[in-house]
Amino acid sequence: MLSGSRECSFLPDLEDLRLHVRYRMPSEDDAVSRLYVEAVPGFDSFGRESIALTLSARGGFGSGDADSLDSRLGLAREWIVQGFADVTSERMHRHWERER
Repeated sequence: MLSGSRECSFLPDLEDLRLHVRYRMPSEDDAVSRLYVEAVPGFDSFGRESIALTLSARGGFGSGDADSLDSRLGLAREWIVQGFADVTSERMHRHWERER
């Protein structure tokens, strides 16, 4: 577990921190699907500090037929869109002029 204490510490100040979380998505069968959210610090093309935020959905294909695949892709899209809204701030939504 990470400690907030800096007393008598060997390590210098933290340079950066990466975030990787996952959420289990609902399933009507035994296929396990998850939404992965990753925030990674970096620099933009002008050399300014930035954060790359990546959301991806991964999981099984269900029965493998076209309807099942279409349903899975729709669920993945919904979770990515709604998940993005949940993990970003209202301030940024206003900045991006988010409509829904």
